[in-house]
Amino acid sequence: MPTDKEKPKPNPTVIAAWIGVVIAMLTATLLLLQNTKALAEAKEAVCSLVGLLCQPSSNTEGNDTKSGHTVSLFFREEGSRKPIDGVRVQVLDFRTAEAIPDRSVTTKKGMAALQEVPTGAYILLFTLERDGSSYAATRPVELTKDILVEEEFIRAAWENQSDQFANPQIPPPSAALISALKLGAAPPWIKIALDEVGQSEIEGRCSPRLLEYLAPWPTFTRDAAQPCVPWASAYANFVMEKAGIQGTRSLQSRSWLNWGKSSEVVPGCIAIFWTGDPNAQSGQVGFVLDQDESKILIVAGNISKPVDRYNSAVSTSWYPRSRLLGCRMPG
Repeated sequence: MPTDKEKPKPNPTVIAAWIGVVIAMLTATLLLLQNTKALAEAKEAVCSLVGLLCQPSSNTEGNDTKSGHTVSLFFREEGSRKPIDGVRVQVLDFRTAEAIPDRSVTTKKGMAALQEVPTGAYILLFTLERDGSSYAATRPVELTKDILVEEEFIRAAWENQSDQFANPQIPPPSAALISALKLGAAPPWIKIALDEVGQSEIEGRCSPRLLEYLAPWPTFTRDAAQPCVPWASAYANFVMEKAGIQGTRSLQSRSWLNWGKSSEVVPGCIAIFWTGDPNAQSGQVGFVLDQDESKILIVAGNISKPVDRYNSAVSTSWYPRSRLLGCRMPG
């Protein structure tokens, strides 16, 4: 009886030839994809099949990686979708709060976009001029991909920021100026004031050093777990008392308007500014370091930090000359 013919065995030579053809096709595909960002996912799929062909070459390394991320921005009025024009957005370094060059935009029809921002942690600083006042707010972001940031302009929330750092776009004082002031180009209490720079609240509560500022007012130091009371005047009193000069012994910043004698705006004098409302009792007090035609640089306590607006610190800040209520010197 006839038998079925045996099935032909696979020819190793033919199989090897086909594998060679497939690898050649994959290699050609990889060469086409090497510099094409839009087809990066397809390249990864091919690489998963033939991993040894996916080593980056020296002249193409990084070509298939985005140079940064896009931050799309939309600003609207409080309680509505009405867009806001003229909001300036700056990118600040998260650790130093310094502005990153060439990373700022201004909204049109409520929208703007920051392009090619590298992966990392940043602070977005928003500033807006409205009704003769400057408003500012901050928002921390960590960029690992493109993001959309929607912000609502809430006047009360932004106004507090504007009062605390009157012009955050102006750079801090130079190291040369600080050194000169410490070496005697200003009254002796200025060195004491500058040595305190960096003392800060911790999670909205008084640090041990701030409790020392508030020691003359034991009512506010009995419970360290409570939020810190406004302490700008406490800091000014601490500095003057340490210099051997009696201060106002009041927590009201405007109490310094009745202390000592009137003075011109000169380094070392105590400057008092209105905040929020010129007719209210709120204010800021600090020691003058420098000035120009429109603004005055002071070192003061209870200054909000751009990086962390919830933990105020002893810091330097520029205030508009238009907010100045007066300057005082001992006497």
